[in-house]
Amino acid sequence: MGQYSREQRRVKLKVLIAWEKPWPSYVKLNVDGSAKGQPGEVTGGGIICDDKGNWIVGFTYKVGVLFSLTTELWALYQRLKLCWERGFKKELRMPTVSRSS
Repeated sequence: MGQYSREQRRVKLKVLIAWEKPWPSYVKLNVDGSAKGQPGEVTGGGIICDDKGNWIVGFTYKVGVLFSLTTELWALYQRLKLCWERGFKKELRMPTVSRSS
């Protein structure tokens, strides 16, 4: 610790990400939410694309004051509901996030 400041001790990790098309005849749902603080004001949005990567519908939302985990779960529920209402009952593929070690 001695001579290094807090800023100098931070380790930066570069993570490469990419969007992948869903399987043929599937749609892909990508969502993200954010809370300013814990709890904080919640906003978010997302997109649904077809198997060619074409945009079907995009959305944004403002919920109120929640915790960030509650925000992510709320966003997932609402977007699954949107897919269901639009008739994407079997064709939905959810992306997963993973980090290689």
